[in-house]
Amino acid sequence: DLTTEVATSVITKLEEQAVDGTWNSGLGASGSNWNTVSYGNGTWVAFATGGTLRSMYSSTGEPGTWIASTTPNNNQDWYASTFGGNKFVAVGTGGQSIYSTDGVNWTLSNIQNEYWRGVTYGNGLFVAVGSSSGSPISTSSDGISWTARTTPGDGSQSWYSVTYGLASDGVARYVAVAGNGQSAYSTDGIN
Repeated sequence: DLTTEVATSVITKLEEQAVDGTWNSGLGASGSNWNTVSYGNGTWVAFATGGTLRSMYSSTGEPGTWIASTTPNNNQDWYASTFGGNKFVAVGTGGQSIYSTDGVNWTLSNIQNEYWRGVTYGNGLFVAVGSSSGSPISTSSDGISWTARTTPGDGSQSWYSVTYGLASDGVARYVAVAGNGQSAYSTDGIN
């Protein structure tokens, strides 16, 4: 399980470097608001809103090892990223989505013109959630072609985050949370 591997790797690294229980700092690119970081295939990627630098990658995640990368739209605000199906996917404002197999070279993909705030991967499916009118949720089996999905509620929810995991009842679910105190779940990401 990728999540377990990443968690184990991060915990081991923290135990090695921060025995006293503190975190080491140093990602750093001034003027950028770093919103999301993901791990896959031995690489961390980070994305920002604002500032001149919007994406970076690192093979260690340690200070001083982050390298600037270029996305198809370097003025894009990126709010969420994930790794799954051997690729990274990031989503942002203005209906923008990008994907990469190495975390360095990025390709633009088509997703509905929404304000995307969260993305996750599980069971062979990427699920993105947004905070525009109409309560956007979109899915993709490859991180490239996206399909809009019907969302619960009256369409006024602003979805901010989504994740995938195995519940205590043994059923895997995608779970999303909204700014108005609501949550939603799906066992297949589609319905």
